Amino acid sequence: MSESSRHPMHELVEEYVLDLLDDAERVAFEARLAVDPALARSTASAREALAAAALSTPVALPAGLKARVMATAVDQPADEPVEPRVIPMQPARRSRAPLWLGAALAASLLVIAKQQRDLAREREATASAQALAARSLDAVTQRDSMIARLTDPAIELVTLAATGDAKPSVRVYIDQQRRRAMVSVASMETAPRGQAYQLWFFVDGKPVPSVTFNPGADGRALVQDVTLPAGTVTATAVTQEPEAGSQAPTSPALFVGAVKAGK
Repeated sequence: MSESSRHPMHELVEEYVLDLLDDAERVAFEARLAVDPALARSTASAREALAAAALSTPVALPAGLKARVMATAVDQPADEPVEPRVIPMQPARRSRAPLWLGAALAASLLVIAKQQRDLAREREATASAQALAARSLDAVTQRDSMIARLTDPAIELVTLAATGDAKPSVRVYIDQQRRRAMVSVASMETAPRGQAYQLWFFVDGKPVPSVTFNPGADGRALVQDVTLPAGTVTATAVTQEPEAGSQAPTSPALFVGAVKAGK
């Protein structure tokens, strides 16, 4: 259908969708709408455009709409004086805003809420990843620091020999200069309830009590930054003592090793 053959009601599509027509115009428009398929298609397209605007970015109004709206308010030529118009007050009409506009607004709010939830999940995942990276970095740093300490020429490795049939691995790394030691245990059974293993250092032939420890379910234990007693350490041993430790051995030594640097 050409522009010249279109029914005049086609010029009122946007005003009808925006509920700007008065009662008489609306009745006439809806009567034509019922028998004019092209007008029905134009009206549906206008409604879809406004619904899209509610869910996305604003869309430009059709060309000429502003002029037509202004023409309804100004009906005299611009070069002639405009007489003041007295517009009688009329009761406010109940809004007949199309139901789809409210549905579009509700859909917009749902989209925004979903985006906020997704953003919160992404932030939480990012924070978890950062925390994991920080923990991994700490673990690598601690490992590298331990390797550096253990490969220091000043560190003496003392492997304690088992005095019985047990075959666990007990190693004590002794740093006489810094007066520190580290105990590494593997394949050792957990001490009985109320009991623990205790480390001893021998100075001038006498045992000096040190830390207590207990391996985990995997039979491993690592005790770092153990303070060496004053004097020259000539040997080290491990006994089984009460959980709180003892000031003097109460049971035979389970593991014993000589310290070469003390000789």
